[in-house]
Amino acid sequence: MPKKKFDTEMFYMALDKKRRSQGMSWKQVAEISGVNASTLTRVSQGKSPSVESMAALAVWSKLSVDSFVQHEVPTEISSDPISKAAAYFRASPNLSPESADIIESVIRSIYDQLREDENPMDKNVLRVQERNINAPNSIKYF
Repeated sequence: MPKKKFDTEMFYMALDKKRRSQGMSWKQVAEISGVNASTLTRVSQGKSPSVESMAALAVWSKLSVDSFVQHEVPTEISSDPISKAAAYFRASPNLSPESADIIESVIRSIYDQLREDENPMDKNVLRVQERNINAPNSIKYF
């Protein structure tokens, strides 16, 4: 069974976004959520909170903890920039996990279509030239 890892950094970023959107200080977050301020400091340093603290922060922020659980993947896949970008969408309190998955799918599809060993600009120039064979003075680059 693949290991699962809690993405503390993304969880902290989502908490910080929520905190800022409500105009609160970290001290206020600690008081309202019932979590020690020292716990919030540890989370800001990338250390995972206890289950109790994580639950309290999830309730306060209305974030789904599941959105921050990552499956361990092989190194060659984990360096994939789409997976890294998708983590930001999962951290957004404005998106459901399903919405984040849809965004990731769309971006991955576009990325896969454009990702090649060739220079994408070379492909665009070729397409422009093919379209404008009869009108060489009206070449437009896009």
